[in-house]
Amino acid sequence: MEEWELPKDIVLLCGEGHWWVAFNYRNTKDNPPIIYVDLEWGSDTLIFELAPNFETFVNGLFIYEDEE
Repeated sequence: MEEWELPKDIVLLCGEGHWWVAFNYRNTKDNPPIIYVDLEWGSDTLIFELAPNFETFVNGLFIYEDEE
């Protein structure tokens, strides 16, 4: 977290140094939204909400099957 200068009060789910999917506890302590953090978005850090909570995030997952 310190190495990548990530925001405090987030818990990482997965990522690779420059991008992360995380629980966002910055504004709540219960049932946090799931966010995407991109540290290389131009000169700024991009953070946006993927789902309002973990259950919604998991229920929205799917397997993409290419027709080719």
